[in-house]
Amino acid sequence: MSSPLARLTGLLLVVVQVVLALAITAYLASFALHAGNILGYPYPLDYGEGPLLAQIERLRAGTSIWQLYADTSTPPYLVVNYPPFFLLLATALSWITGDGLLAGRLISLLATLGCVAALFFLTHNAEAQRRGGAEARIADPDSTQYVVRSTKWLVALLFLTIPVVREWGVLLRVDMLGVCLGLWGLYQLRVMSYELRVTTSPLRSTTRYSLLVTRYSLLAGVLFLLCLYTKPSLLAAPAAGCCWLLGLALFGPRESRRAMWRALLLVVGVLALGGVGTSHGLLARATAAALAPVAGGDPGAEFRCCAGVATGTYWCIS
Repeated sequence: MSSPLARLTGLLLVVVQVVLALAITAYLASFALHAGNILGYPYPLDYGEGPLLAQIERLRAGTSIWQLYADTSTPPYLVVNYPPFFLLLATALSWITGDGLLAGRLISLLATLGCVAALFFLTHNAEAQRRGGAEARIADPDSTQYVVRSTKWLVALLFLTIPVVREWGVLLRVDMLGVCLGLWGLYQLRVMSYELRVTTSPLRSTTRYSLLVTRYSLLAGVLFLLCLYTKPSLLAAPAAGCCWLLGLALFGPRESRRAMWRALLLVVGVLALGGVGTSHGLLARATAAALAPVAGGDPGAEFRCCAGVATGTYWCIS
């Protein structure tokens, strides 16, 4: 039987959760109204929407991607400040919506919701649930699982309360798509870590074990690369993933260090191969333009952001 203090603590936790849930529900209603108003407005509302819309309309009119990223000193004299992934995705969706502005805003909205889902799964400790789930259900079958799961959703939904997320989450901007891709890249490494922990020792040298590391590492690398192909200054998630793999390779369990080194090399290899395209030709100007605020403003800001996210990620998913 639980003590009166334990029951009181549980009751207070439920009250706090209910209050927080009501506050988030009210905010979600406000966010939904805000999103509906923006999606229904047929003109640019942000300084970043106009240039992106012009580039999408160029692609819709038949301008090739090579012409869009051509030398600015030659016709058609276009200046593009982001890599092509978001533009190509928005252009493809615009053939369904019939409107480049609406297509880009829908991508941002879906990416914002994807960020919430990724944050929920990143906080989901599958290994702890596997070990302690049965005991928790026996001890308190009605409330334990509900409290844990609802808390994780509340934490994930708090992402929508960040002011910049509320404003940019429905606008024709590249930011939310890049953040979403980076978070799902981190999730692939999270799943790989869990799968490696539950794999029994005799299987560690088998082909299945090797394919497990290769599959998740390559998928994480591709998602990180697409994140950078959306906005090159979004270095936090790729840096966090690489720092986490490096930490496990150096200080993790001895039996899994070799797998972590392999995963790190695969992720870095994908990023390096994708980076060849940014060193000359198609993406050079877009990368330079996107990184210009970092280089011209506070060069240490991006590094501090990456270091903070890397530290937090290592603490959360180790």
